[in-house]
Amino acid sequence: MFEEGVLSVITLVEFLRGVPEEKRERVKSLLEESYRILGFDNKTILVYCRLYSELRGEENLYLRLTCC
Repeated sequence: MFEEGVLSVITLVEFLRGVPEEKRERVKSLLEESYRILGFDNKTILVYCRLYSELRGEENLYLRLTCC
């Protein structure tokens, strides 16, 4: 049995940024044909940004504590 794959729009964008520009449109089309692309609503965007900021702060704290 086949299950449809799913990618977030962020995963799609991050993948495509590594593809040469002349191939990007074709690769994007192939991915969109192969996977369902999930977008984000406003609540999800705000939660993502909050979590990113918190984790970024923890990374900076770790670097300050372990450096030198």
